[in-house]
Amino acid sequence: MVQAPSTPAPSNRGSTTACLFCDRSGPGIKISKEHTFPEWLTKLVGPPSPSTGNDFQMRTHRLNSFTGDATTAVKASVPSPSYVPLRGPCSDCNGGWMNNLEVRARPIITDIFNGGTPRITPGVQRDLAAWAAKVALMLDAYEPGLAACSSGQYRWMYQHHTPPPDWYVWIGAFAGSPTIGGHHLRLTLTIGGPAPDPGHAPNTANADTIIAGRVVLHVFGTQVNFRLPDMPANLRNRVRRIWPARAAFEWPPGPPLTLQDAAALHRAIAAILVGPSRHV
Repeated sequence: MVQAPSTPAPSNRGSTTACLFCDRSGPGIKISKEHTFPEWLTKLVGPPSPSTGNDFQMRTHRLNSFTGDATTAVKASVPSPSYVPLRGPCSDCNGGWMNNLEVRARPIITDIFNGGTPRITPGVQRDLAAWAAKVALMLDAYEPGLAACSSGQYRWMYQHHTPPPDWYVWIGAFAGSPTIGGHHLRLTLTIGGPAPDPGHAPNTANADTIIAGRVVLHVFGTQVNFRLPDMPANLRNRVRRIWPARAAFEWPPGPPLTLQDAAALHRAIAAILVGPSRHV
Protein backbone atom coordinates (compact mmCIF):
# COMPACT_ATOMS: atom_id res chain seq x y z
CA MET A 1 0.00 0.00 0.00
CA VAL A 2 1.24 3.50 -0.76
CA GLN A 3 0.07 6.89 0.35
CA ALA A 4 -1.38 9.14 -2.32
CA PRO A 5 0.90 12.01 -3.34
CA SER A 6 0.08 15.43 -1.94
CA THR A 7 -0.12 16.81 -5.48
CA PRO A 8 -0.94 15.09 -8.76
CA ALA A 9 2.04 13.72 -10.66
CA PRO A 10 3.23 16.10 -13.39
CA SER A 11 2.49 15.31 -17.00
CA ASN A 12 2.46 16.88 -20.43
CA ARG A 13 -1.31 17.43 -20.52
CA GLY A 14 -1.85 20.73 -22.28
CA SER A 15 1.69 20.80 -23.67
CA THR A 16 2.11 21.68 -27.34
CA THR A 17 5.78 20.62 -27.46
CA ALA A 18 5.99 17.19 -25.76
CA CYS A 19 3.94 14.08 -26.47
CA LEU A 20 1.29 13.22 -23.92
CA PHE A 21 2.25 9.52 -24.01
CA CYS A 22 5.91 9.04 -25.00
CA ASP A 23 7.15 12.39 -23.61
CA ARG A 24 9.31 13.06 -26.67
CA SER A 25 9.82 16.60 -27.88
CA GLY A 26 12.18 18.58 -30.04
CA PRO A 27 13.05 18.64 -33.74
CA GLY A 28 11.16 16.09 -35.79
CA ILE A 29 8.48 15.46 -33.14
CA LYS A 30 5.13 16.73 -34.35
CA ILE A 31 2.27 17.03 -31.86
CA SER A 32 -0.95 15.91 -33.53
CA LYS A 33 -4.67 15.96 -32.78
CA GLU A 34 -6.30 12.76 -31.53
CA HIS A 35 -10.04 12.14 -31.72
CA THR A 36 -11.02 10.82 -28.30
CA PHE A 37 -13.93 9.09 -30.01
CA PRO A 38 -12.66 7.92 -33.41
CA GLU A 39 -14.16 8.94 -36.71
CA TRP A 40 -14.83 5.31 -37.67
CA LEU A 41 -17.11 5.01 -34.64
CA THR A 42 -19.03 8.17 -35.55
CA LYS A 43 -19.49 6.87 -39.10
CA LEU A 44 -20.65 3.50 -37.76
CA VAL A 45 -23.20 4.90 -35.30
CA GLY A 46 -24.13 7.98 -37.29
CA PRO A 47 -24.34 11.62 -36.15
CA PRO A 48 -26.99 12.86 -33.72
CA SER A 49 -30.39 13.62 -35.20
CA PRO A 50 -30.51 17.10 -36.82
CA SER A 51 -33.62 17.82 -34.76
CA THR A 52 -31.58 17.71 -31.57
CA GLY A 53 -28.97 20.22 -32.73
CA ASN A 54 -25.52 20.27 -31.16
CA ASP A 55 -26.30 17.72 -28.50
CA PHE A 56 -23.01 15.85 -28.07
CA GLN A 57 -21.38 17.29 -24.98
CA MET A 58 -17.90 16.58 -23.69
CA ARG A 59 -18.17 16.91 -19.92
CA THR A 60 -15.73 16.48 -17.07
CA HIS A 61 -16.78 15.56 -13.54
CA ARG A 62 -15.02 15.66 -10.19
CA LEU A 63 -16.11 14.07 -6.91
CA ASN A 64 -14.25 14.83 -3.69
CA SER A 65 -14.46 11.52 -1.85
CA PHE A 66 -13.74 13.24 1.47
CA THR A 67 -16.25 16.07 1.39
CA GLY A 68 -18.80 14.75 -1.12
CA ASP A 69 -18.48 17.95 -3.19
CA ALA A 70 -19.14 17.38 -6.90
CA THR A 71 -18.53 19.60 -9.91
CA THR A 72 -19.34 19.27 -13.61
CA ALA A 73 -17.95 21.28 -16.52
CA VAL A 74 -19.06 21.16 -20.17
CA LYS A 75 -15.88 21.26 -22.28
CA ALA A 76 -17.58 21.14 -25.69
CA SER A 77 -21.04 20.99 -27.27
CA VAL A 78 -20.83 19.91 -30.89
CA PRO A 79 -22.75 18.05 -33.63
CA SER A 80 -20.52 14.95 -33.51
CA PRO A 81 -18.04 13.27 -31.16
CA SER A 82 -15.43 13.48 -33.93
CA TYR A 83 -15.55 17.28 -33.66
CA VAL A 84 -13.64 17.19 -30.36
CA PRO A 85 -10.00 16.33 -31.15
CA LEU A 86 -7.34 16.97 -28.52
CA ARG A 87 -3.85 18.19 -29.28
CA GLY A 88 -1.56 15.95 -27.23
CA PRO A 89 -0.08 12.77 -28.78
CA CYS A 90 2.79 13.00 -31.23
CA SER A 91 2.17 11.88 -34.80
CA ASP A 92 4.27 8.75 -34.27
CA CYS A 93 2.12 7.60 -31.33
CA ASN A 94 -1.13 8.68 -32.98
CA GLY A 95 -0.38 6.96 -36.27
CA GLY A 96 1.39 3.99 -34.71
CA TRP A 97 0.39 2.06 -31.59
CA MET A 98 -2.70 4.21 -30.93
CA ASN A 99 -3.99 3.52 -34.43
CA ASN A 100 -3.23 -0.18 -33.88
CA LEU A 101 -5.54 -0.14 -30.83
CA GLU A 102 -8.30 1.23 -33.06
CA VAL A 103 -7.61 -1.42 -35.71
CA ARG A 104 -7.92 -4.22 -33.15
CA ALA A 105 -11.01 -2.87 -31.35
CA ARG A 106 -12.96 -1.80 -34.44
CA PRO A 107 -13.91 -5.26 -35.81
CA ILE A 108 -15.40 -6.52 -32.53
CA ILE A 109 -17.32 -3.28 -31.82
CA THR A 110 -18.58 -3.29 -35.42
CA ASP A 111 -19.59 -6.96 -35.26
CA ILE A 112 -21.61 -6.36 -32.10
CA PHE A 113 -23.15 -3.22 -33.62
CA ASN A 114 -24.33 -5.30 -36.58
CA GLY A 115 -25.97 -7.88 -34.33
CA GLY A 116 -23.11 -10.35 -34.03
CA THR A 117 -22.59 -12.54 -30.97
CA PRO A 118 -18.82 -13.02 -30.93
CA ARG A 119 -16.82 -15.05 -28.45
CA ILE A 120 -14.98 -12.63 -26.16
CA THR A 121 -11.65 -14.40 -25.77
CA PRO A 122 -8.86 -13.19 -23.46
CA GLY A 123 -7.19 -11.63 -26.52
CA VAL A 124 -10.37 -9.74 -27.44
CA GLN A 125 -10.73 -8.67 -23.82
CA ARG A 126 -7.19 -7.27 -23.90
CA ASP A 127 -7.85 -5.36 -27.13
CA LEU A 128 -11.12 -3.82 -25.91
CA ALA A 129 -9.68 -3.00 -22.49
CA ALA A 130 -6.65 -1.29 -24.03
CA TRP A 131 -8.87 0.75 -26.35
CA ALA A 132 -11.12 1.79 -23.43
CA ALA A 133 -8.07 2.75 -21.33
CA LYS A 134 -6.76 4.92 -24.16
CA VAL A 135 -10.13 6.69 -24.38
CA ALA A 136 -10.15 7.22 -20.59
CA LEU A 137 -6.65 8.72 -20.65
CA MET A 138 -7.67 11.07 -23.45
CA LEU A 139 -10.78 12.14 -21.53
CA ASP A 140 -8.62 12.97 -18.51
CA ALA A 141 -6.37 15.15 -20.67
CA TYR A 142 -9.19 17.61 -21.43
CA GLU A 143 -8.65 19.37 -18.10
CA PRO A 144 -4.92 19.27 -17.29
CA GLY A 145 -5.20 21.17 -14.02
CA LEU A 146 -7.48 18.52 -12.49
CA ALA A 147 -5.72 15.44 -13.82
CA ALA A 148 -6.59 12.11 -12.20
CA CYS A 149 -4.13 10.09 -14.31
CA SER A 150 -0.39 10.32 -13.75
CA SER A 151 2.35 10.80 -16.33
CA GLY A 152 3.53 7.29 -15.44
CA GLN A 153 0.16 5.87 -16.52
CA TYR A 154 0.43 7.56 -19.91
CA ARG A 155 3.97 6.23 -20.24
CA TRP A 156 2.79 2.70 -19.32
CA MET A 157 0.18 2.85 -22.07
CA TYR A 158 2.86 3.92 -24.55
CA GLN A 159 5.27 1.17 -23.53
CA HIS A 160 2.88 -1.76 -22.97
CA HIS A 161 -0.32 -0.91 -24.92
CA THR A 162 -2.42 -2.27 -22.04
CA PRO A 163 -4.27 -0.56 -19.17
CA PRO A 164 -1.87 0.61 -16.45
CA PRO A 165 -1.45 -1.32 -13.17
CA ASP A 166 -4.38 -1.00 -10.75
CA TRP A 167 -6.83 -0.40 -13.61
CA TYR A 168 -9.96 -2.51 -14.13
CA VAL A 169 -12.31 -2.70 -17.12
CA TRP A 170 -15.82 -4.20 -17.37
CA ILE A 171 -18.03 -4.69 -20.42
CA GLY A 172 -21.78 -4.88 -20.96
CA ALA A 173 -24.33 -4.75 -23.77
CA PHE A 174 -26.17 -1.47 -24.40
CA ALA A 175 -29.97 -1.63 -24.55
CA GLY A 176 -30.80 1.74 -26.08
CA SER A 177 -30.43 3.06 -29.60
CA PRO A 178 -26.75 2.81 -30.59
CA THR A 179 -24.90 5.90 -29.48
CA ILE A 180 -21.51 7.29 -28.45
CA GLY A 181 -20.86 8.63 -24.98
CA GLY A 182 -18.22 9.13 -22.35
CA HIS A 183 -18.68 9.91 -18.65
CA HIS A 184 -15.34 10.74 -17.01
CA LEU A 185 -15.33 11.00 -13.22
CA ARG A 186 -12.28 12.08 -11.20
CA LEU A 187 -11.99 10.85 -7.61
CA THR A 188 -9.87 11.67 -4.56
CA LEU A 189 -8.46 8.60 -2.78
CA THR A 190 -5.68 7.98 -0.31
CA ILE A 191 -4.38 4.79 1.27
CA GLY A 192 -4.08 4.39 5.02
CA GLY A 193 -5.24 7.84 6.11
CA PRO A 194 -7.15 10.95 5.07
CA ALA A 195 -5.69 13.67 2.89
CA PRO A 196 -3.83 16.44 4.77
CA ASP A 197 -6.28 18.98 3.33
CA PRO A 198 -9.52 17.10 2.43
CA GLY A 199 -11.09 20.20 0.86
CA HIS A 200 -8.26 20.40 -1.67
CA ALA A 201 -7.37 16.74 -2.03
CA PRO A 202 -5.74 15.81 -5.37
CA ASN A 203 -7.47 13.60 -7.87
CA THR A 204 -5.91 10.14 -7.76
CA ALA A 205 -8.53 7.90 -9.41
CA ASN A 206 -10.76 7.91 -12.47
CA ALA A 207 -14.00 6.14 -13.35
CA ASP A 208 -15.18 6.16 -16.96
CA THR A 209 -18.31 4.83 -18.62
CA ILE A 210 -17.85 4.64 -22.40
CA ILE A 211 -20.68 3.79 -24.81
CA ALA A 212 -19.53 2.65 -28.25
CA GLY A 213 -22.53 1.75 -30.38
CA ARG A 214 -24.03 -1.28 -28.63
CA VAL A 215 -21.14 -1.79 -26.19
CA VAL A 216 -20.73 -0.30 -22.71
CA LEU A 217 -17.21 -0.25 -21.26
CA HIS A 218 -16.52 0.82 -17.70
CA VAL A 219 -12.98 1.74 -16.64
CA PHE A 220 -11.69 2.29 -13.12
CA GLY A 221 -8.09 3.37 -12.57
CA THR A 222 -6.10 4.61 -9.61
CA GLN A 223 -2.65 5.82 -8.65
CA VAL A 224 -2.83 4.43 -5.10
CA ASN A 225 -2.87 0.61 -5.42
CA PHE A 226 -6.56 0.39 -4.54
CA ARG A 227 -8.52 -2.72 -5.45
CA LEU A 228 -12.10 -1.75 -6.28
CA PRO A 229 -14.66 -4.14 -4.77
CA ASP A 230 -16.77 -6.15 -7.19
CA MET A 231 -19.80 -4.57 -8.81
CA PRO A 232 -22.97 -4.54 -6.69
CA ALA A 233 -25.24 -7.56 -7.06
CA ASN A 234 -27.80 -5.76 -9.25
CA LEU A 235 -25.10 -5.10 -11.89
CA ARG A 236 -22.80 -8.08 -11.37
CA ASN A 237 -24.79 -10.37 -13.67
CA ARG A 238 -25.00 -7.70 -16.39
CA VAL A 239 -21.32 -6.83 -16.85
CA ARG A 240 -18.16 -8.92 -17.11
CA ARG A 241 -14.70 -7.86 -16.09
CA ILE A 242 -12.34 -7.98 -19.08
CA TRP A 243 -9.24 -6.46 -17.47
CA PRO A 244 -7.36 -8.12 -16.02
CA ALA A 245 -8.57 -10.61 -18.62
CA ARG A 246 -10.53 -13.68 -17.60
CA ALA A 247 -11.85 -16.82 -19.32
CA ALA A 248 -13.62 -16.46 -22.66
CA PHE A 249 -17.39 -15.89 -22.74
CA GLU A 250 -20.10 -15.48 -25.36
CA TRP A 251 -21.68 -12.14 -26.23
CA PRO A 252 -23.73 -10.69 -24.66
CA PRO A 253 -22.27 -10.92 -21.16
CA GLY A 254 -25.70 -10.46 -19.55
CA PRO A 255 -28.98 -8.55 -19.86
CA PRO A 256 -28.35 -5.24 -21.66
CA LEU A 257 -27.83 -1.97 -19.81
CA THR A 258 -29.96 1.13 -20.31
CA LEU A 259 -28.53 4.64 -20.04
CA GLN A 260 -29.81 4.68 -16.46
CA ASP A 261 -28.02 1.40 -15.75
CA ALA A 262 -24.80 2.78 -17.20
CA ALA A 263 -25.10 5.81 -14.93
CA ALA A 264 -25.64 3.43 -12.02
CA LEU A 265 -22.09 2.15 -12.51
CA HIS A 266 -20.85 5.56 -11.36
CA ARG A 267 -23.35 5.73 -8.52
CA ALA A 268 -22.21 2.30 -7.35
CA ILE A 269 -18.61 3.47 -7.18
CA ALA A 270 -19.59 6.70 -5.45
CA ALA A 271 -21.53 4.70 -2.82
CA ILE A 272 -18.35 2.73 -2.05
CA LEU A 273 -15.92 5.63 -2.05
CA VAL A 274 -17.72 8.71 -0.74
CA GLY A 275 -18.01 9.55 2.93
CA PRO A 276 -16.70 11.92 5.63
CA SER A 277 -12.89 11.82 5.70
CA ARG A 278 -12.99 8.84 3.32
CA HIS A 279 -9.81 6.86 2.79
CA VAL A 280 -9.12 3.20 2.04
